[in-house]
Amino acid sequence: MFQHAFNRLLGSERCQELLDRPDIKDGIGDLSTWERLAIYVYTTTEGYHLEINRALRSGRCPGHIQIVANCLSSALSKLPPYSGVTYRGMNMRLEERRQLFARPEVTLYGFTSTTTTLAAIDGFKGNTQLIVYGLSGRLIEYYTSMPGENEVLFAPGARFRVERAIYEEDGDGALFELRELVGHVD
Repeated sequence: MFQHAFNRLLGSERCQELLDRPDIKDGIGDLSTWERLAIYVYTTTEGYHLEINRALRSGRCPGHIQIVANCLSSALSKLPPYSGVTYRGMNMRLEERRQLFARPEVTLYGFTSTTTTLAAIDGFKGNTQLIVYGLSGRLIEYYTSMPGENEVLFAPGARFRVERAIYEEDGDGALFELRELVGHVD
C-alpha cells in the first residue's frame, strides 16, 4: 500500500532511489521508513508539498496522496511538539489576504511550514509574513531534505486566532500574527 502510493507520487525509480538513502532506510528515532520518506519528500524542492497541500485543501484528495499525507501526519504525531514563535513568508494576492484573514480565527487545511529563525525565510519572503505563536508544530530538522532551515511543520487542521493583521488595501505587503488554538479540525 505505502510503496504503491509513494510510487504514484514520485515515480518508481525516484521512490527506490530515496528508499535506498541511509538516512531514510536506517534513520534515527522512532519513525518508520515510510514516515521518514514522507517528511523527506514533503521538504524537497521538487514541489511535492504543493501537490499534497493542493489536494488536501481541495477536499478531493486522491487515495495515493492521502496515504502519503497520512504517513506525514503519523510522523509528526511521533515527534515532540514545538511550542514557541515561528515565521513564514508567502505570496498572497490582496483578495486572498482579505478572505483568509478577515475572520478572527483561521483553520489551515494543508500542512504548514514555518521556521524558528527569520534568516531562514529570506528565500521565501514573498509579500506576506506570518509570525506564528504555535503549540503543536513539530521540528523536523533531523528528517528534512533541507537541513539548516529549522523547519517547524504544522499538521492539517491547525487552528489559529488572528491577533494582528497589518496591510494596506492597495499595498503589496502584509504582516499577520497568529496564535494557535488548542485542538485541530479533522
